[in-house]
Amino acid sequence: MVRIITTKEEVETFRDSWKELCRNSNNVTPFQTIDYVLSALQTVSQNKGNIHVVCYYRQKDNSLQAIFPWYVDKKKTLRFINDIHTDFCNGIVRKESIGDYHLWDDVSEHIKTDPNIRRVRFDNVMPNSYMLAYFGYFLKPAVIFCNNAYSVLSVDKRQSDQNFLYTIQLPNSTERNRLKKICNKMDDTEFEVYKLPSSYPKEILDNLMAQMVKSKIRIETYFSQIRNVVESLYAAGLLLVCVTKKNGQPLSANLFLKEELSNEYYNWLVFYVDKQYNLWNVLQSVEYISTEGGNLNFCRGTYEYKMRNFRPQLHNLYTLRWSKSLWGQIRDIADMSFYQLKQVVKKSIKDKMRIFAILHEPASYTIDRNKAVYDKLDTRYVFKNL
Repeated sequence: MVRIITTKEEVETFRDSWKELCRNSNNVTPFQTIDYVLSALQTVSQNKGNIHVVCYYRQKDNSLQAIFPWYVDKKKTLRFINDIHTDFCNGIVRKESIGDYHLWDDVSEHIKTDPNIRRVRFDNVMPNSYMLAYFGYFLKPAVIFCNNAYSVLSVDKRQSDQNFLYTIQLPNSTERNRLKKICNKMDDTEFEVYKLPSSYPKEILDNLMAQMVKSKIRIETYFSQIRNVVESLYAAGLLLVCVTKKNGQPLSANLFLKEELSNEYYNWLVFYVDKQYNLWNVLQSVEYISTEGGNLNFCRGTYEYKMRNFRPQLHNLYTLRWSKSLWGQIRDIADMSFYQLKQVVKKSIKDKMRIFAILHEPASYTIDRNKAVYDKLDTRYVFKNL
């Protein structure tokens, strides 16, 4: 049996049953918790959409088996709440009900017959999500393709007198030595971790946000969508704010959502005045995590500083598209093709920019992989492809 929740107040009444369902479900991250969803519901009104949380009850005993935290946007597209800023989107399904065909069939039938839904767009779905397979079958024809990736770094518990860099698995000593040199530059910085019961570091984050807007790293609209969400999550005890300062001035902040059971830190948002300070902050965050050990989930995006400096394990993220009309289905296929084309174009532009930068370096330029300039350009790749 399908039940639709359409108000934030009604979602709040599900707090206890929602938590119980999360405890008995697989593939649940902090992004599926009731506190995150309640905080993120603020973005629905900003996007002029309607809450459309789908709950599925088993008919024989009227027990809650699944929750899908969705909303319908102004274009009548069914999406995950706050999917733009939610790195891992997923439904919450009881373990023993994953293979229940009635569940997937009934929810799919609701999607097909609801006049307020024209399309489905489920972004940032993890590769082990049952949604991809079951909705891919029941919502035929559905288009599923990889739309991003995420990475995870395992951090061992640090032993006494051990350098924290030895708690992460790096391919060779050369890369570890390079990180040591970076750490030496950080000696005059301070590192602080803010979490409850400490007060929310509003002034620090507002300062960093303003500097990012001024430097045109981000636009103000981006922060207006997440500012209140961030503060709400901190108040709910889900958020850790790791800040690097120099002479009392904030240089970078990494915001982590923590999963207590698995001791996994989700590196959700990053604020900084310069990219090098962000790397410093990540290194100090790794040192902080190494006191207990755990996983550092870098979340969505295979950014160069993550890949080259830490060599984390990579995993794909997927999007699932479905439309009621033939033209909508054609558009879904076009979206998939456009995404692939965009990757080709972006790679070509980046290659040309790297070549241009190298050709315009001064005569003293060297291709020594240990020099600072190598940190800016992957010279092995560029010269291989000249």
